[in-house]
Amino acid sequence: MTSLPFVFLLATLASFVVAKESVRRGLQENGNPNWKWDDLRFVTFGGSRTCGVGLPEDIREDATFSGLLNHADNKSVCGSSMPEYPALCLHSLIGEDSIYDVIVLEFLRADKDGAMFDLTRHLRTRFPHAIIIYLDYWFPNEFSYIPEDNKSFRQYYEEHRDPSNDDFQTEVLDGTNEEDWAHQFYDRGVLQEAADEFNAFVLAFPEVESHPIETVQQFGTLFGNDMEHFNRRGHAWIRDKIIELLSSLNYDNSRSVTNPFPSMDYCEIFYTNGLCTLRTNMTIKPFQVEGASKKYALEVRTGQDTIDIYNTFGQDTAYLYLSYMATGPEAHYTPKTLVQVFNDSGHSTANYVIDSQLQLHDVDEHVEVVVNYKIGPVSPGESTVRFTFLDTEEKQQPESSGMLRIVGLILSQNQFSEQVISDF
Repeated sequence: MTSLPFVFLLATLASFVVAKESVRRGLQENGNPNWKWDDLRFVTFGGSRTCGVGLPEDIREDATFSGLLNHADNKSVCGSSMPEYPALCLHSLIGEDSIYDVIVLEFLRADKDGAMFDLTRHLRTRFPHAIIIYLDYWFPNEFSYIPEDNKSFRQYYEEHRDPSNDDFQTEVLDGTNEEDWAHQFYDRGVLQEAADEFNAFVLAFPEVESHPIETVQQFGTLFGNDMEHFNRRGHAWIRDKIIELLSSLNYDNSRSVTNPFPSMDYCEIFYTNGLCTLRTNMTIKPFQVEGASKKYALEVRTGQDTIDIYNTFGQDTAYLYLSYMATGPEAHYTPKTLVQVFNDSGHSTANYVIDSQLQLHDVDEHVEVVVNYKIGPVSPGESTVRFTFLDTEEKQQPESSGMLRIVGLILSQNQFSEQVISDF
Protein backbone atom coordinates (compact mmCIF):
# COMPACT_ATOMS: atom_id res chain seq x y z
CA MET A 1 0.00 0.00 0.00
CA THR A 2 1.32 3.49 -0.84
CA SER A 3 2.36 5.36 2.28
CA LEU A 4 0.92 8.75 3.18
CA PRO A 5 4.29 10.56 3.01
CA PHE A 6 4.81 9.30 -0.53
CA VAL A 7 1.35 10.57 -1.60
CA PHE A 8 2.15 13.89 0.03
CA LEU A 9 5.44 14.13 -1.86
CA LEU A 10 3.77 13.38 -5.19
CA ALA A 11 1.33 16.18 -4.52
CA THR A 12 4.20 18.47 -3.58
CA LEU A 13 6.10 17.60 -6.75
CA ALA A 14 2.99 18.07 -8.86
CA SER A 15 2.56 21.58 -7.50
CA PHE A 16 6.02 22.51 -8.84
CA VAL A 17 6.01 20.69 -12.17
CA VAL A 18 4.75 23.14 -14.78
CA ALA A 19 5.17 23.41 -18.52
CA LYS A 20 7.99 25.69 -19.60
CA GLU A 21 5.66 27.85 -21.71
CA SER A 22 3.45 28.52 -18.69
CA VAL A 23 6.57 29.36 -16.68
CA ARG A 24 7.60 31.87 -19.29
CA ARG A 25 4.13 33.41 -19.25
CA GLY A 26 4.23 33.51 -15.48
CA LEU A 27 7.54 35.34 -15.46
CA GLN A 28 6.11 37.94 -17.80
CA GLU A 29 2.74 38.23 -16.05
CA ASN A 30 3.93 38.22 -12.44
CA GLY A 31 7.07 40.26 -12.87
CA ASN A 32 8.19 43.05 -15.12
CA PRO A 33 5.88 42.95 -18.20
CA ASN A 34 8.89 43.60 -20.42
CA TRP A 35 10.90 40.76 -18.94
CA LYS A 36 11.24 37.66 -21.11
CA TRP A 37 12.33 34.27 -19.86
CA ASP A 38 14.87 33.86 -22.66
CA ASP A 39 16.57 37.11 -21.65
CA LEU A 40 17.90 35.60 -18.43
CA ARG A 41 21.58 34.65 -18.27
CA PHE A 42 22.33 31.92 -15.71
CA VAL A 43 25.52 30.68 -14.09
CA THR A 44 25.62 27.81 -11.58
CA PHE A 45 28.56 27.06 -9.27
CA GLY A 46 28.64 23.71 -7.52
CA GLY A 47 29.95 20.21 -7.18
CA SER A 48 28.91 16.74 -8.25
CA ARG A 49 25.19 17.53 -8.05
CA THR A 50 25.57 20.48 -10.40
CA CYS A 51 27.58 18.18 -12.70
CA GLY A 52 24.77 15.60 -12.66
CA VAL A 53 26.71 12.74 -11.09
CA GLY A 54 24.42 9.72 -10.88
CA LEU A 55 22.48 10.57 -14.03
CA PRO A 56 23.03 8.54 -17.23
CA GLU A 57 25.88 10.10 -19.19
CA ASP A 58 23.88 10.43 -22.40
CA ILE A 59 21.35 12.78 -20.74
CA ARG A 60 23.49 14.28 -17.99
CA GLU A 61 24.12 17.69 -19.53
CA ASP A 62 20.43 18.36 -20.28
CA ALA A 63 18.87 16.65 -17.24
CA THR A 64 20.59 18.58 -14.44
CA PHE A 65 18.67 21.42 -12.83
CA SER A 66 20.94 23.86 -14.66
CA GLY A 67 20.48 22.12 -17.98
CA LEU A 68 16.71 21.99 -17.50
CA LEU A 69 16.62 25.79 -17.38
CA ASN A 70 17.52 25.40 -21.05
CA HIS A 71 19.17 28.66 -21.98
CA ALA A 72 21.85 29.14 -24.58
CA ASP A 73 23.62 31.53 -22.21
CA ASN A 74 23.65 29.08 -19.27
CA LYS A 75 27.01 28.21 -17.76
CA SER A 76 27.73 25.52 -15.17
CA VAL A 77 30.95 25.77 -13.18
CA CYS A 78 31.13 22.39 -11.48
CA GLY A 79 34.03 20.63 -9.88
CA SER A 80 33.94 21.50 -6.19
CA SER A 81 31.54 20.57 -3.41
CA MET A 82 32.99 23.42 -1.34
CA PRO A 83 33.24 27.11 -2.30
CA GLU A 84 37.02 27.55 -1.94
CA TYR A 85 37.98 26.70 -5.52
CA PRO A 86 35.57 29.12 -7.25
CA ALA A 87 36.37 31.76 -4.62
CA LEU A 88 40.07 31.44 -5.52
CA CYS A 89 39.52 31.25 -9.30
CA LEU A 90 36.41 33.32 -10.07
CA HIS A 91 38.00 35.44 -12.81
CA SER A 92 39.54 32.42 -14.54
CA LEU A 93 36.28 30.46 -14.36
CA ILE A 94 33.87 33.01 -15.83
CA GLY A 95 36.13 35.40 -17.77
CA GLU A 96 36.21 39.13 -18.27
CA ASP A 97 33.31 39.52 -20.71
CA SER A 98 30.56 37.45 -19.07
CA ILE A 99 27.46 39.00 -17.51
CA TYR A 100 24.82 37.09 -15.56
CA ASP A 101 21.34 37.84 -14.24
CA VAL A 102 20.86 34.72 -12.07
CA ILE A 103 23.64 33.05 -10.05
CA VAL A 104 22.97 29.70 -8.35
CA LEU A 105 25.34 28.38 -5.67
CA GLU A 106 25.18 24.66 -4.81
CA PHE A 107 27.65 23.95 -2.00
CA LEU A 108 27.57 21.96 1.21
CA ARG A 109 26.95 24.02 4.34
CA ALA A 110 30.19 22.87 5.98
CA ASP A 111 32.15 26.05 5.20
CA LYS A 112 34.68 26.71 7.95
CA ASP A 113 37.03 29.28 6.46
CA GLY A 114 34.83 32.05 5.09
CA ALA A 115 35.03 31.02 1.43
CA MET A 116 31.23 31.11 1.02
CA PHE A 117 31.24 34.71 2.23
CA ASP A 118 34.18 35.66 0.03
CA LEU A 119 32.75 34.03 -3.09
CA THR A 120 29.39 35.72 -2.61
CA ARG A 121 31.03 39.08 -1.91
CA HIS A 122 33.07 38.81 -5.10
CA LEU A 123 29.99 37.83 -7.12
CA ARG A 124 27.90 40.63 -5.65
CA THR A 125 30.67 43.14 -6.33
CA ARG A 126 31.06 41.95 -9.92
CA PHE A 127 27.31 41.62 -10.62
CA PRO A 128 25.61 44.17 -8.32
CA HIS A 129 22.04 43.59 -9.60
CA ALA A 130 22.10 39.82 -10.17
CA ILE A 131 19.76 37.43 -8.37
CA ILE A 132 21.94 35.17 -6.18
CA ILE A 133 20.35 31.91 -5.02
CA TYR A 134 21.78 29.41 -2.52
CA LEU A 135 20.56 25.83 -2.63
CA ASP A 136 20.35 24.61 0.96
CA TYR A 137 19.96 20.85 0.89
CA TRP A 138 20.77 17.70 2.77
CA PHE A 139 20.85 14.11 1.50
CA PRO A 140 19.73 10.84 3.10
CA ASN A 141 23.22 9.39 3.40
CA GLU A 142 23.99 12.02 6.04
CA PHE A 143 21.99 9.74 8.37
CA SER A 144 23.39 6.69 10.13
CA TYR A 145 21.55 3.83 11.82
CA ILE A 146 22.64 3.71 15.45
CA PRO A 147 21.43 0.17 16.38
CA GLU A 148 23.75 -1.36 13.73
CA ASP A 149 27.06 0.35 14.56
CA ASN A 150 26.06 3.65 12.93
CA LYS A 151 25.60 1.99 9.57
CA SER A 152 25.29 4.51 6.76
CA PHE A 153 21.83 5.17 5.39
CA ARG A 154 22.99 3.98 1.96
CA GLN A 155 24.10 0.63 3.33
CA TYR A 156 20.95 0.21 5.44
CA TYR A 157 18.76 1.10 2.48
CA GLU A 158 20.57 -1.29 0.11
CA GLU A 159 20.15 -4.15 2.57
CA HIS A 160 16.41 -3.60 3.02
CA ARG A 161 15.11 -2.36 -0.33
CA ASP A 162 13.60 -4.43 -3.14
CA PRO A 163 16.42 -4.54 -5.75
CA SER A 164 13.93 -4.98 -8.59
CA ASN A 165 12.50 -1.51 -7.98
CA ASP A 166 14.65 1.60 -8.49
CA ASP A 167 12.07 3.98 -7.02
CA PHE A 168 12.65 5.16 -3.47
CA GLN A 169 10.99 2.71 -1.11
CA THR A 170 9.61 4.55 1.89
CA GLU A 171 8.68 1.30 3.62
CA VAL A 172 12.37 0.58 4.23
CA LEU A 173 12.14 2.93 7.21
CA ASP A 174 9.00 1.34 8.64
CA GLY A 175 9.66 -0.20 12.01
CA THR A 176 12.54 2.12 12.89
CA ASN A 177 12.26 4.87 15.48
CA GLU A 178 13.30 8.50 15.35
CA GLU A 179 15.96 7.91 18.00
CA ASP A 180 17.51 5.13 15.88
CA TRP A 181 18.81 7.65 13.36
CA ALA A 182 21.76 9.97 13.89
CA HIS A 183 22.30 12.91 11.54
CA GLN A 184 25.39 14.99 10.92
CA PHE A 185 23.97 18.48 11.17
CA TYR A 186 25.59 21.35 9.34
CA ASP A 187 25.01 24.94 10.29
CA ARG A 188 22.52 26.34 7.80
CA GLY A 189 23.29 29.73 9.31
CA VAL A 190 26.39 29.82 7.08
CA LEU A 191 24.13 30.28 4.06
CA GLN A 192 21.53 32.48 5.71
CA GLU A 193 24.15 34.84 7.10
CA ALA A 194 25.73 35.23 3.68
CA ALA A 195 22.31 35.69 2.08
CA ASP A 196 21.40 38.44 4.56
CA GLU A 197 24.71 40.18 4.02
CA PHE A 198 24.63 40.15 0.21
CA ASN A 199 20.90 40.38 -0.58
CA ALA A 200 20.61 36.78 -1.79
CA PHE A 201 17.93 34.08 -1.54
CA VAL A 202 18.02 30.65 0.10
CA LEU A 203 16.01 27.80 -1.42
CA ALA A 204 15.96 25.27 1.40
CA PHE A 205 14.98 21.68 1.96
CA PRO A 206 12.99 21.36 5.21
CA GLU A 207 15.09 20.67 8.26
CA VAL A 208 15.07 17.11 9.57
CA GLU A 209 15.70 17.52 13.29
CA SER A 210 12.08 17.17 14.41
CA HIS A 211 10.77 14.38 12.17
CA PRO A 212 13.72 12.67 10.41
CA ILE A 213 11.86 9.55 9.24
CA GLU A 214 8.88 11.41 7.81
CA THR A 215 11.10 14.01 6.15
CA VAL A 216 13.38 11.42 4.52
CA GLN A 217 10.34 9.47 3.36
CA GLN A 218 8.98 12.60 1.73
CA PHE A 219 12.16 13.76 0.03
CA GLY A 220 14.05 10.50 -0.50
CA THR A 221 12.36 10.15 -3.91
CA LEU A 222 14.52 13.06 -5.14
CA PHE A 223 17.73 11.01 -4.80
CA GLY A 224 19.37 8.16 -6.67
CA ASN A 225 20.28 4.88 -5.01
CA ASP A 226 23.59 6.30 -3.77
CA MET A 227 21.41 8.47 -1.48
CA GLU A 228 23.61 11.51 -2.12
CA HIS A 229 22.96 12.76 -5.66
CA PHE A 230 19.73 13.99 -7.20
CA ASN A 231 17.92 11.75 -9.66
CA ARG A 232 15.98 13.16 -12.62
CA ARG A 233 13.00 13.95 -10.40
CA GLY A 234 15.28 15.73 -7.94
CA HIS A 235 16.87 17.91 -10.61
CA ALA A 236 13.42 18.79 -11.97
CA TRP A 237 12.28 19.66 -8.46
CA ILE A 238 15.25 22.00 -7.94
CA ARG A 239 14.69 23.59 -11.35
CA ASP A 240 11.04 24.22 -10.54
CA LYS A 241 11.83 25.74 -7.14
CA ILE A 242 14.21 28.17 -8.87
CA ILE A 243 11.53 29.02 -11.43
CA GLU A 244 8.96 29.56 -8.69
CA LEU A 245 11.26 32.06 -6.99
CA LEU A 246 12.06 33.90 -10.22
CA SER A 247 8.36 34.07 -11.09
CA SER A 248 7.69 36.00 -7.89
CA LEU A 249 10.31 38.69 -8.54
CA ASN A 250 9.89 41.94 -10.39
CA TYR A 251 13.32 41.72 -11.93
CA ASP A 252 14.52 44.00 -14.72
CA ASN A 253 17.59 42.51 -16.31
CA SER A 254 18.20 45.68 -18.27
CA ARG A 255 19.75 46.90 -15.01
CA SER A 256 22.38 44.15 -15.12
CA VAL A 257 25.85 45.64 -15.16
CA THR A 258 29.33 44.55 -14.20
CA ASN A 259 31.83 46.18 -11.89
CA PRO A 260 35.56 45.37 -11.88
CA PHE A 261 36.52 42.06 -10.28
CA PRO A 262 37.45 42.68 -6.63
CA SER A 263 40.45 40.36 -6.95
CA MET A 264 42.34 38.59 -9.71
CA ASP A 265 43.60 35.07 -10.27
CA TYR A 266 45.24 32.76 -12.76
CA CYS A 267 44.01 29.16 -12.62
CA GLU A 268 44.90 26.43 -15.08
CA ILE A 269 43.65 22.85 -14.84
CA PHE A 270 44.87 20.62 -17.68
CA TYR A 271 43.89 17.32 -16.05
CA THR A 272 41.01 16.60 -18.44
CA ASN A 273 42.01 18.34 -21.69
CA GLY A 274 45.84 18.40 -21.77
CA LEU A 275 45.89 22.13 -22.60
CA CYS A 276 48.84 23.48 -20.61
CA THR A 277 50.24 26.97 -21.28
CA LEU A 278 52.62 27.09 -18.30
CA ARG A 279 56.29 27.90 -18.91
CA THR A 280 58.07 24.74 -17.81
CA ASN A 281 60.83 22.32 -18.80
CA MET A 282 58.38 19.44 -18.34
CA THR A 283 56.08 18.10 -21.03
CA ILE A 284 52.40 17.27 -20.75
CA LYS A 285 51.74 13.52 -20.97
CA PRO A 286 48.59 11.40 -20.98
CA PHE A 287 47.90 8.78 -18.31
CA GLN A 288 45.04 6.57 -17.25
CA VAL A 289 43.01 6.60 -14.05
CA GLU A 290 41.08 3.42 -13.39
CA GLY A 291 37.46 3.76 -14.43
CA ALA A 292 37.96 7.17 -16.09
CA SER A 293 38.82 8.60 -19.47
CA LYS A 294 42.35 9.65 -20.44
CA LYS A 295 43.91 12.31 -18.18
CA TYR A 296 46.94 14.60 -18.55
CA ALA A 297 49.75 15.80 -16.29
CA LEU A 298 53.17 17.39 -16.13
CA GLU A 299 55.53 14.69 -14.86
CA VAL A 300 58.11 15.72 -12.24
CA ARG A 301 60.93 13.18 -12.66
CA THR A 302 64.48 14.58 -12.56
CA GLY A 303 64.76 16.84 -9.54
CA GLN A 304 65.62 19.66 -11.97
CA ASP A 305 62.02 20.28 -12.99
CA THR A 306 60.66 23.84 -12.76
CA ILE A 307 57.62 25.96 -13.58
CA ASP A 308 57.97 29.70 -14.20
CA ILE A 309 55.08 31.78 -12.89
CA TYR A 310 54.29 35.48 -13.00
CA ASN A 311 52.39 37.45 -10.37
CA THR A 312 50.75 40.23 -12.40
CA PHE A 313 48.61 41.53 -9.54
CA GLY A 314 50.42 44.84 -9.06
CA GLN A 315 52.32 45.04 -5.79
CA ASP A 316 50.09 42.49 -4.06
CA THR A 317 51.30 39.12 -2.87
CA ALA A 318 49.69 36.15 -4.59
CA TYR A 319 49.23 32.64 -3.22
CA LEU A 320 50.17 29.46 -5.05
CA TYR A 321 48.23 26.20 -4.91
CA LEU A 322 49.26 23.09 -6.84
CA SER A 323 46.93 20.35 -8.06
CA TYR A 324 48.54 16.91 -8.21
CA MET A 325 47.70 13.22 -8.21
CA ALA A 326 47.62 11.33 -4.92
CA THR A 327 46.96 7.67 -4.20
CA GLY A 328 46.12 5.45 -1.25
CA PRO A 329 46.41 3.34 0.72
CA GLU A 330 49.69 2.55 -1.10
CA ALA A 331 51.87 5.23 -2.66
CA HIS A 332 51.98 4.92 -6.46
CA TYR A 333 53.96 8.16 -6.84
CA THR A 334 57.04 9.57 -5.12
CA PRO A 335 55.51 10.13 -1.66
CA LYS A 336 57.22 13.33 -0.54
CA THR A 337 58.36 16.23 -2.70
CA LEU A 338 59.78 19.57 -1.58
CA VAL A 339 58.27 22.46 -3.52
CA GLN A 340 60.08 25.81 -3.32
CA VAL A 341 59.18 29.18 -4.81
CA PHE A 342 62.01 31.61 -5.62
CA ASN A 343 61.39 35.21 -6.65
CA ASP A 344 63.41 37.02 -9.34
CA SER A 345 66.00 37.98 -6.71
CA GLY A 346 66.61 34.33 -5.86
CA HIS A 347 64.98 34.54 -2.43
CA SER A 348 62.70 31.73 -1.34
CA THR A 349 59.16 32.91 -0.56
CA ALA A 350 57.59 29.48 0.01
CA ASN A 351 58.69 25.98 1.03
CA TYR A 352 56.19 23.17 1.27
CA VAL A 353 56.43 19.37 1.32
CA ILE A 354 53.60 17.73 -0.58
CA ASP A 355 52.64 14.15 0.15
CA SER A 356 51.14 12.12 -2.69
CA GLN A 357 50.15 9.25 -0.39
CA LEU A 358 46.60 9.57 0.94
CA GLN A 359 46.13 8.76 4.60
CA LEU A 360 43.17 6.42 4.34
CA HIS A 361 41.70 4.30 7.10
CA ASP A 362 39.71 1.10 6.68
CA VAL A 363 40.01 1.35 2.89
CA ASP A 364 41.42 -1.61 0.96
CA GLU A 365 40.82 -0.72 -2.68
CA HIS A 366 43.16 1.57 -4.64
CA VAL A 367 42.14 5.26 -4.67
CA GLU A 368 43.61 7.86 -7.04
CA VAL A 369 42.38 11.46 -6.93
CA VAL A 370 43.36 15.07 -7.57
CA VAL A 371 44.32 17.04 -4.46
CA ASN A 372 45.03 20.77 -4.19
CA TYR A 373 47.37 22.18 -1.55
CA LYS A 374 48.61 25.66 -0.78
CA ILE A 375 52.36 26.01 -1.40
CA GLY A 376 52.66 29.59 -0.12
CA PRO A 377 53.08 33.26 -1.04
CA VAL A 378 54.43 34.51 -4.38
CA SER A 379 56.09 37.91 -4.73
CA PRO A 380 55.05 40.38 -7.45
CA GLY A 381 56.75 39.74 -10.78
CA GLU A 382 58.50 36.56 -11.92
CA SER A 383 59.10 33.51 -9.74
CA THR A 384 60.25 29.94 -10.28
CA VAL A 385 58.71 26.84 -8.73
CA ARG A 386 61.25 24.04 -8.12
CA PHE A 387 60.64 20.40 -7.20
CA THR A 388 62.97 18.15 -5.18
CA PHE A 389 62.22 14.53 -4.28
CA LEU A 390 62.75 13.78 -0.59
CA ASP A 391 62.00 10.06 -0.80
CA THR A 392 64.36 8.38 -3.29
CA GLU A 393 64.48 4.95 -1.66
CA GLU A 394 63.99 2.15 -4.20
CA LYS A 395 60.74 0.30 -3.63
CA GLN A 396 58.76 -2.35 -5.43
CA GLN A 397 56.18 0.03 -6.82
CA PRO A 398 54.72 0.80 -10.27
CA GLU A 399 56.78 2.83 -12.74
CA SER A 400 54.92 5.97 -11.66
CA SER A 401 56.52 5.77 -8.18
CA GLY A 402 59.55 7.63 -9.53
CA MET A 403 57.60 10.76 -10.35
CA LEU A 404 54.93 13.25 -9.32
CA ARG A 405 52.06 14.22 -11.61
CA ILE A 406 51.07 17.90 -11.60
CA VAL A 407 47.62 18.47 -13.15
CA GLY A 408 46.97 22.15 -12.46
CA LEU A 409 47.98 25.39 -10.78
CA ILE A 410 46.17 28.16 -8.92
CA LEU A 411 47.65 31.65 -8.44
CA SER A 412 45.24 33.91 -6.59
CA GLN A 413 45.12 37.07 -4.50
CA ASN A 414 42.98 35.10 -2.05
CA GLN A 415 43.90 32.25 0.25
CA PHE A 416 41.90 29.87 2.38
CA SER A 417 42.69 26.60 4.11
CA GLU A 418 45.76 24.51 3.32
CA GLN A 419 43.72 22.07 1.21
CA VAL A 420 41.13 23.07 -1.37
CA ILE A 421 38.51 20.43 -2.16
CA SER A 422 37.69 19.77 -5.80
CA ASP A 423 35.94 17.06 -7.80
CA PHE A 424 37.98 17.06 -11.00
